[in-house]
Amino acid sequence: MTSGFIITNEGVVVIDAGGSIADAKAIHQAIKKVTSKPVKWVINTGGQDHRWIGNSYFNKLGVTIIASEACKADMIERKDFQFSMAKKY
Repeated sequence: MTSGFIITNEGVVVIDAGGSIADAKAIHQAIKKVTSKPVKWVINTGGQDHRWIGNSYFNKLGVTIIASEACKADMIERKDFQFSMAKKY
């Protein structure tokens, strides 16, 4: 997993939400071990599945998801292939 997080005065910024709901939950648990501040933002750095599929976990918590237009286009371009590969496992 290539995710990380930054603790700010306002809350936590997650860099890449992980490649699954389980990854996102693991990231959130790691954050809770070091701060009680809420996750406020997720920044996606690319369209590869290991960077953004965990977004849905954080979205359900009301977290703001941030991605550049290039990143969004990359996600859209890759999504069908990435989800078809996930079905194989």
